[in-house]
Amino acid sequence: RYRAIWIDGVPDSSDLSLKGIGFHSCAHRYILRLVDQSLAADEEEAKAAFREGIAHALTPANLVPEVREIFFGWAEHFELDHQAIVAAEEHQMGKNRQTFTPDVVYGRPDCLEIVDFKTFWHPLTEPQVRDDFQARFYIFNAMRIWPNFPNYRFTQSYVRFGKSTSVDFKPEDFGSFTDEVEAVAASIEEAGKRNEWPA
Repeated sequence: RYRAIWIDGVPDSSDLSLKGIGFHSCAHRYILRLVDQSLAADEEEAKAAFREGIAHALTPANLVPEVREIFFGWAEHFELDHQAIVAAEEHQMGKNRQTFTPDVVYGRPDCLEIVDFKTFWHPLTEPQVRDDFQARFYIFNAMRIWPNFPNYRFTQSYVRFGKSTSVDFKPEDFGSFTDEVEAVAASIEEAGKRNEWPA
């Protein structure tokens, strides 16, 4: 899967992925519209963002009803924190040219929070989020891009359920994480050299 998507450039065309891509496209446009209009939430902006997002993602017609249900169920309860927003789905360059794209980043006096929207069916527990590589990778790089916050929080927002799980991290939690990231990067590089891509 890694080789197909990231090396060969084959789009992930499973229904599950296309639903997630469609939702994220709509949510991103909704947040940008709210920022532009200085609004916390707005039904008309949500409707416009839905149309734009579905078109931009080229979401297949048979998946549009479910994406609509997920998106509007989320948008009905979402409120943008204008005072704190730092970024919304903006490509970030992490350490050693490793990139990531957080869905929403909020900066508050006591905390920098990354909110990651999840469209899957199984919410994770706090220990599972704490151990999640994506959560640690995003926070690890956020500490370098936006330094000096007393606390860093990763929040997985489960948009189908209107629930979220948040975990706080501090710099001392990442003592050996550089080694993990470098090991993962080295394994990808080695797979490319050998042209072997095990599951």
